[in-house]
Amino acid sequence: MRDTLPCQQKKEDVNIWAILKSCIGKDLTKITMPIQFNEPLSFLQRMAESLEYSYLLADADEEDDPIARMENVAAFAISAGAYNWDRMMKPFNPLLGETYELQRDGFKLVAEQVSHHPPISAFHAEHKNYIFSGSMLPKMKFYGKSVEIIPKGVMTVVLSRHGEAYTWSNVPCCVHNVIVGKLWIEQYGTMEITCHRTGYKAQITFKPSGWFSRDVHKIEGFILDQKCV
Repeated sequence: MRDTLPCQQKKEDVNIWAILKSCIGKDLTKITMPIQFNEPLSFLQRMAESLEYSYLLADADEEDDPIARMENVAAFAISAGAYNWDRMMKPFNPLLGETYELQRDGFKLVAEQVSHHPPISAFHAEHKNYIFSGSMLPKMKFYGKSVEIIPKGVMTVVLSRHGEAYTWSNVPCCVHNVIVGKLWIEQYGTMEITCHRTGYKAQITFKPSGWFSRDVHKIEGFILDQKCV
């Protein structure tokens, strides 16, 4: 085991504006960015962090009330945004065929980069109470003052005891003040979680910041039955 790196990191001056101004309106996943813009982990590892609150899925499977099960699954879906909090740097793009495995809290997860162009990452996690799987195709665009990340893909949870499948897609997020000012991140849009056996749906709205930032980091939601859908 080594306790030092074989070579010290070289600090180089990078003209951020010269790089970013040529990226305005473009998909950043297709552009090679300086290594200084990355945090030291791959997107597969970053994606595995969405299971930080996986106990909510185990709790959902133990519930007999379908409303309580939906509440727990919805709370888990919302919690996936927690690992983006105050994380302004981008992870490294995985190589085609690269894998990442994680075993903790009673679940086993394997993630793989299944496509390079476009970059698509897929994962599958198993626990005695649930199966959680999905794929993600992140779209990143630079608009001069902000970077928008749209995580295209579908997440699926199957509760073992009830045989219920829940699906949803994550909401977009935006990093503000990329050039000047203090960096901050927000998530916005509507997340719809569907239980395909009962017909219940949870509609979660991530409120945009607005002019006075009164609603930043606020959410509201409702659980609807088949009569309301």
